[in-house]
Amino acid sequence: MLEVKNLTIRAGDFQVRDISFSVQTGSCHVFLGPTGSGKTLILETVAGLRLPESGTIYLSGEEITSTLPEKRKIAYLPQDLALFPNMTVKDNISYSMRINGLDKKESYKRIKSLAQTLEIEGILDRSIHYLSGGEKQRAALARALASGSKMMLLDEPLSSLNTRLRRDIWYLLKKIQSEHGLTYLVVTHDLDEASFLGDTISIIFEGDQLQTGGKNSVFNHPTSIEAAGIVGVENYFKGVVEKIEENFIVIYSEEIGTAFKVEKDNSAFPLKEGAHITMGIRANNLFLAEPDNKSMDTNAAEFVVEAVYEKGSTYTVLLKHLYCKDSKALAEVFKHNNKLSFNIGQTVKVLFPGEYIMILS
Repeated sequence: MLEVKNLTIRAGDFQVRDISFSVQTGSCHVFLGPTGSGKTLILETVAGLRLPESGTIYLSGEEITSTLPEKRKIAYLPQDLALFPNMTVKDNISYSMRINGLDKKESYKRIKSLAQTLEIEGILDRSIHYLSGGEKQRAALARALASGSKMMLLDEPLSSLNTRLRRDIWYLLKKIQSEHGLTYLVVTHDLDEASFLGDTISIIFEGDQLQTGGKNSVFNHPTSIEAAGIVGVENYFKGVVEKIEENFIVIYSEEIGTAFKVEKDNSAFPLKEGAHITMGIRANNLFLAEPDNKSMDTNAAEFVVEAVYEKGSTYTVLLKHLYCKDSKALAEVFKHNNKLSFNIGQTVKVLFPGEYIMILS
């Protein structure tokens, strides 16, 4: 188990402040946030490549805050993969084994086993210069695994791969995690990657840890507008709490011109009547229908189609409120479920389901 307590790191004028999290053995913890938010600094500090200003790091109950990188038994895979260009794939993989004094017979067995797992038997004697992006990725993973470390730190190593290759590596990472009992600490700004790999997630923004928790909790119940933006919430509306019932809250939004009935559990903090709040909802949680659809009168308002963008299996529909021209919404609609034909200027009824509305502040 990895435990990080109150970690503060400085790099020039930038500072990562008071970071705390824990990673259970055999699980994956993801740092999610935009570029430049401080995610890599945290990973480098856990790896031992830089010392923190304050705070402590424990691995399996032993403090390693000042321990040399090579003594931590942690494998670190940076974004550029850091493969040795003057070595073959096989020599890259065996490098850490030579450093650790593993004999040739045992090294050969480990290389053969890793090559089979990662499906790189045919490129072991090839120079790094002649590898594709996916082959380099697999070679770098093999080298990290060859160290025998049970904890792997992965710093956006898949960002340069195309979508198909990236998904292949996701499945591979899950497979080798299960087979080798590995613990992952992953840095990414990709929501799909964080959702696929992560068991727990920390949202990092401008050096601050906005939120940490289980994957579903962080994605479905962000605690701030900044956190909501990072986990993919596109629509925001201001409102005033009108009524608090046992299981739901009634919130009136002047900019939408309607009252919303929201599940009480969707608020991460206590509310009082009269409180001014911000609501958020994802584009793919909005439902669109004909204006005369009477079954959608609750939590609904009329909007006008401003633009439509076709994207694979979905339509992205940009909407502006029928009366409040400054109020806009973004809807993501699956083509095969859609019975409307969207035309610019068309009026539609937009449903904001109460179970998907997040109360953010």
